[in-house]
Parts: sequence; structure tokens; C-alpha cells
Amino acid sequence: MPSIAQREAYSEVLDILNHTRKEEVEKISPQFMEFLKMNSLKSYVSKIDYSVNLKEMSLLPQTWTLLALIYRKYWCTEEELKKFDEELKNNEKRMQRSHLEKNHYNNLESIFEKKSIKKQEMTENISQETQKDIMVCKESFFKKIIYKIKSLFELKK
Repeated sequence: MPSIAQREAYSEVLDILNHTRKEEVEKISPQFMEFLKMNSLKSYVSKIDYSVNLKEMSLLPQTWTLLALIYRKYWCTEEELKKFDEELKNNEKRMQRSHLEKNHYNNLESIFEKKSIKKQEMTENISQETQKDIMVCKESFFKKIIYKIKSLFELKK
């Protein structure tokens, strides 16, 4: 059973096809048209503004996909099909590149975040070690002074 979004898309496609020239709609297989009709959401009211160009219409993503399928399968000439397929490949490459860049950015962000946490931990560790060293150094410095003073007193005796 198709999801509600898919059924809404089928309804939008049927609505668009009702506003398309009859000779173009007749190129679509009857089985596919029947599939759209049987699976469309009957209660869905399309909000398509036909006063604007198709590219400017706010359609569901699934509607765009179905329209691309119809165009490719039923309306394209051989030459248009080659161009269309090439454009699909280019779009796929752009999407993959965009996805990789996004993941790369997220990975970098994660790495910097981890390094920042490590740097903070190291700073805390160094700070604790430095404090210990200072204490040891102070202690030994004071011990040295005390020993020096003691030695001075011992010499006088």
C-alpha cells in the first residue's frame, strides 16, 4: 500500500495530466494511468497554481519524480532521452559530491571537537602535573634553604 505522500503525489500528477493536452496524455500507457487513478488519494485537494510555469509550481517531491518518469518513458524523443539521462547522471554526481562534502565537513567537525576535548584534557593534565612539579619544586627549594641554614648552624657549633 502506498504511503499518504505517494498517494497525494499520484493525485497531483493526475491533476496535472487533466490540464495537459489530450494527445500527450494518450501517449501514457493505460495501465499506468489506471495505477495512478486506483492509488491516488481521492480526498486530496491539489493546490497547484496553473497560472505559473511548471518549474515554479510547488509540487511534492514524489510528484516531480513521477513527472520525470512520465516524461522520460512516454514523451521523450531519442535525442531528448540522451540529454535527460545525461542530466540525471550529472545531478546524481552533484548529489553524491554534496553528500560527501557534507559528510567530510561533519567528520572534520567531529575530529576538531574530539581534538578540542583531548586538548582540554591534556591541558588539565598538564596543569595538574605542573602544579605537582611546582609543589615539588617549592618543596625541594625550601628543603634546600632549610638544609643550607642547618648546615650554616652546624658549622658554627
